[in-house]
Amino acid sequence: MLFCLNFEHGEMPMEEMHTFYAGRGGQEKDIGELKSGFLFDVLLSRKYSANGVWQQLSLLAHALWSDLRPR
Repeated sequence: MLFCLNFEHGEMPMEEMHTFYAGRGGQEKDIGELKSGFLFDVLLSRKYSANGVWQQLSLLAHALWSDLRPR
């Protein structure tokens, strides 16, 4: 049974709504890895742009690590 409180009744068919919600949460593992291993949640500066660059570098490092690690 699917309980959905943020859609009006009949706004989306049940099968489509289930498909929409079934794919959510897959990125939680990546976010956890970013926060724990790549310091994604650390703010190094008081400047917004510097913190943005830091987060982009963290994302790049995570992407490279994910692609190059043995499977």
